[in-house]
Amino acid sequence: MNDVLTVMMTGIVSVLVVTLLLHHVLRFTRLQASVISGLLSIAVLVPYLIMNWTGGDVAALYFSCNILTSYAYYLVGKKTNALKGKDGKRTHWVPITVFGFFVVLTILDGAFVFMAESGLRVQYVDQDGGVKSVNTRFPGEVPNAYHKKEAYFNAHKAKMREQAERGWKVRYQFEHNPPRMNEENIMSFLVVDREGVPIEHAEVSINLKRLAEQELNRIVPFTEVGQGIYEAPMTFERLGRWDFEVHIKKGDEVYQDVNDNLIEVIPPAKKTT
Repeated sequence: MNDVLTVMMTGIVSVLVVTLLLHHVLRFTRLQASVISGLLSIAVLVPYLIMNWTGGDVAALYFSCNILTSYAYYLVGKKTNALKGKDGKRTHWVPITVFGFFVVLTILDGAFVFMAESGLRVQYVDQDGGVKSVNTRFPGEVPNAYHKKEAYFNAHKAKMREQAERGWKVRYQFEHNPPRMNEENIMSFLVVDREGVPIEHAEVSINLKRLAEQELNRIVPFTEVGQGIYEAPMTFERLGRWDFEVHIKKGDEVYQDVNDNLIEVIPPAKKTT
């Protein structure tokens, strides 16, 4: 969000400075200076956005701020107030209405960009009386979007066919189900082949994801305990839904499960006195 504010403020100041130079130094009329500065800002923003694309809403915010700055300079000036005609009467309400509409639109767009970038933080009191906070920020991850790249999609489908033909079976469970927040939860996997023979000496890990809080995402490695069973202690910092992907590798053979694997975390057990 800081980068967005920096670019936005830089654009506003730059447009204002260019408009002042055009009007007072190069002696363009107020209208000409405003139009030229607005067009110049667009000419600068287009290549910048091509190289640093962050979304259509952010682009609209940049364009709106720059154009509104040049338009505001045309409407309101120090020497000549463009809101009044030559007879001293106020000008027609349409330009002011258009300007006000886009100001409100820019403010709303900025609010949505802020919520998308930083999220809304909500605090609540848990069962133990402690104050907890939840952030609604969405990192923009779209899981399993293989259709975006045809080559990647085809390679993924080929691996999935090989995996299905191999016939590995994977099951998981928690020592205490469902797992509890802020407590150590032992998660275990049982990995067997098509005939039910345990697969030993494999590398097992999961990619744990919290879609609303990307900073909590992590890879959890599992330790083999024998007979195709792999375990790992896990601690969940938040209540509710967690997603995970399963990755198992033994030699050149790979097993992946990137479907909707969910873990529902419940509140910690009440302390007894």
